[in-house]
Amino acid sequence: MKDPDRFCCGPDCVPPSLHLRFAKKVLEDNKNLRAENLKIKEERDEARSTFATLDRLRAAEVAKRLEADERVAELQQQLQQALAQAPVRELCPGCEQGHVMCMVCLDQLAVWAHLPCGHRTHCNGCYAARPQPPGFGTCIHCRAVALYDTRIF
Repeated sequence: MKDPDRFCCGPDCVPPSLHLRFAKKVLEDNKNLRAENLKIKEERDEARSTFATLDRLRAAEVAKRLEADERVAELQQQLQQALAQAPVRELCPGCEQGHVMCMVCLDQLAVWAHLPCGHRTHCNGCYAARPQPPGFGTCIHCRAVALYDTRIF
């Protein structure tokens, strides 16, 4: 005789109430899985958008670097041309002893040296026009403390 609380699906049949609970559980799990899948798709889309933005930023940065490198190369070329066209000034006109020109006016021989560094930096006129007293201050070539100055003949 057939039991009304059992489905006819075999000897291991379960009561209909269990089938109903199982079906509700499956529907609920499917709903949760759909929500999780939707959340994962949104996160994936957001990640793709972020990567696309990063790729655009990298491309822009690379373009700027290339532009800057081209500008640097152009400026270096202009500098080389300017140096090639600039007249070469001798250190001491008419003299081959390697004298140094005044670092202030660039017209006269530098005859005053700071000590202890020894750099010749001033001609007589520029040395006399210095605002600080002789022997004080710093060397304008190396910024070392000048304890005293001496005239080079």
